[in-house]
Amino acid sequence: MNTIDLFDGICENCNNAEYCTLKELFVVCKLMNNRRLLVQLKCIEIFKYEESELELRDIGWHQATLDWGDKFAKTFDTVYSAAKIDDELHIDPVNVYKEIRRIVDEEE
Repeated sequence: MNTIDLFDGICENCNNAEYCTLKELFVVCKLMNNRRLLVQLKCIEIFKYEESELELRDIGWHQATLDWGDKFAKTFDTVYSAAKIDDELHIDPVNVYKEIRRIVDEEE
């Protein structure tokens, strides 16, 4: 997955498909080429939608990010670093997320 596809995939399920404040922030701050950050953001987005579905309400980006940091960020570092060794350009955020959930669920 190239960087543009990765970037375009972030917030693809947002209600406002024409404009995304988060994407604009990435462009303005020149963070668009930080693949690690983009992959982690996509993982947080997946987490946000899953948790929102479980709670029957939108938990929001703020809460999703806090929960992610508390529970998954350290595991993300391990999984991403291992995947990066293989081939950083072909890291699939969905697979990274699934691996993180698998590891965390086994630890609980």
